[in-house]
Amino acid sequence: MPFGSADLTEVGIVAEATFGVTPAGAVASVPHTGISMSPTLEQVNSNTLTAFRIRQAVRLGFRGGQGELPFELRYGDYDPFMEMVMGKAWTADQLVTGGAILSKTLEMKTPAINLYEQYVGVVASTFALSINADSTDPITGSFGLIAQDFNAAAAPLSANYTAPTQNEPMTAGDCQVTLDGVTNQTFVSVALNLTNTIVTPRTIGRNTVREFVLGKQEVSGTIVFYVEDDSWLDRAKNEVVAAVAAQCLDPAGNEILFELPKIKVVGISTDRSGGPIRCTGQITAFDPAQLVNLRMTRTPV
Repeated sequence: MPFGSADLTEVGIVAEATFGVTPAGAVASVPHTGISMSPTLEQVNSNTLTAFRIRQAVRLGFRGGQGELPFELRYGDYDPFMEMVMGKAWTADQLVTGGAILSKTLEMKTPAINLYEQYVGVVASTFALSINADSTDPITGSFGLIAQDFNAAAAPLSANYTAPTQNEPMTAGDCQVTLDGVTNQTFVSVALNLTNTIVTPRTIGRNTVREFVLGKQEVSGTIVFYVEDDSWLDRAKNEVVAAVAAQCLDPAGNEILFELPKIKVVGISTDRSGGPIRCTGQITAFDPAQLVNLRMTRTPV
């Protein structure tokens, strides 16, 4: 039998109405650049003492799955993952933080070797996005995923997945960054990081989690820009509140807007090693009203 090939593997997802239960229905194909979803197994050791110094027994206890889905940003292909990580469904083409567990079943199928690796109760715990003018890559990102359980199935969820959008990846050259609503062309890169605290409570009688519980959500980032004046030093020293947004476009004109309505600079450094002076700022998003730390807006052509 031949080795399995990652280049012959397709990733698909289907939304779960009940956490951890795979429904019948269409499976959507998910473009990616090298998914790393894998089982997680917890070893349970016997500590019985023997005269021979050898471990007497090993069991397997709690299990699940985890990994990352890296991607190139394309309009429409990652809407379900954005919903998962934000904990809320799209409403009027906008997405903000919610408190719902929107789980999926995820499958990685490699028909050439009859491998159908399935994960149920999948949720997104993290989201990262990188817009970098110095990179030859498109705008890239990743979703950190955790799963309730895994299974090696005898057959795929669907012989033919629903095809992805075929929209072209977005690039930094087609992106506009605004600072307090004004286009700013000093930025070299913007990196956003979203982390959900997800609690996995364990209960007697189960080797998998019964449910995931959402905790606090944190949004932070790193911005790199060329220095034109001392305004960023002032922002950092005096805790000036700012708004940062990145408008990402594809060649057809589809748009995804990422907005951080309120941020503060919490760390800053400068690079004077040669050429234009660069500044790197660490930012953290917040909202005193507890409503919006990150807003995503999609606008189709």
